[in-house]
Amino acid sequence: MCLVLIALGGLAWAQPSDVPPEGSFRERLGRVESDVDKIKQAVNEPEDAIKTTISDVKKLTKVKVSGYVQARYEYDQSAADGVNKNTFNVRRARLKVAAQPADNTGLTLQVDLGGGSEEKSVTTKDAYLEYFFRADPSIGPTLTVGQTKWPFGYQVVQSSSVREAPERARVIRTLFPGERDRGVKYSTAQDGRFFWEAGLFNGTGANTNDDNNEKDMVGRARYRFSDNLDAGVSWYIGEALASTDPTVEHDKTRYGVDFQYYLHNTSLKAEYVTGKDLGFHKWGWWAQITHNLSSRDTWVVMYDIFDDPTGSCGTLDGWNIGWIRRLDDAARLKLFYEFNGEERDKIDNDALKVELISLF
Repeated sequence: MCLVLIALGGLAWAQPSDVPPEGSFRERLGRVESDVDKIKQAVNEPEDAIKTTISDVKKLTKVKVSGYVQARYEYDQSAADGVNKNTFNVRRARLKVAAQPADNTGLTLQVDLGGGSEEKSVTTKDAYLEYFFRADPSIGPTLTVGQTKWPFGYQVVQSSSVREAPERARVIRTLFPGERDRGVKYSTAQDGRFFWEAGLFNGTGANTNDDNNEKDMVGRARYRFSDNLDAGVSWYIGEALASTDPTVEHDKTRYGVDFQYYLHNTSLKAEYVTGKDLGFHKWGWWAQITHNLSSRDTWVVMYDIFDDPTGSCGTLDGWNIGWIRRLDDAARLKLFYEFNGEERDKIDNDALKVELISLF
């Protein structure tokens, strides 16, 4: 019994060096309790990190990146006259970013990354802001401000990524070069049978500011008569400065009608445009028929004519006859031959165009 008491007394008296003092235990215990509280807060109230992550993901889903590349081989008979048209080129190389940072606000930026035979650098195509009055352009009106396409006719507003023929008709390329301008426009709901849009523009084209004190009025109205028939009228009323005398303004007008008819595997599209530039009356029209031979093959025939009294060749016309092969959901192969004619001063300028276009 005495030995047991002596041993217990020795243990009570001893202070081992590896046992921390009481204060150190409390500090460690406090840190552990603090860490546990933080974990509980993160699990029970995921208001910060998780909410931030969700917000970031939502922002990313409101941004859409798209574009297409139009690579082409082109050969025409005028190459024999010293013009370099026996060539491979990238006709268009577009990158488009569209975002809707808020329910009622959208913005679009599209650039061409050096496409075209004459464009050697990056150029801005579209740069505009949109306000959706009902948060959805399909059910409500939209206000657009910036650089965008003129709201005129069918081929002007149609994207080159979906157009069947390699290029727009002569009358469209001449009277609406670049298809774009800077201004403001108002559009009605897109899903209704009747749709119209109109705006005020500089009238000087893309990537330039106005050169006079007037604004050009541009608009179009379309009506869907049935699921397979659409028709529209368009107008352009403005002023242009004479190149020979910058102090003199001339009327600049364009008026047009167009229609599109779809029947089973066949479509028929046509457009007529007449206008006045610097005192000269110009007009032209185009018509196109397409027929789906299969789910992957389509043949196309387009005829267009353009009367330009200022040109040395007079009235110009041409046939575009081609075949389109859908390689997959993104890529299409186009094979077109273009027969060109002139009223006077005839030249050999028929052309073969082989094109591969891919969207993303």
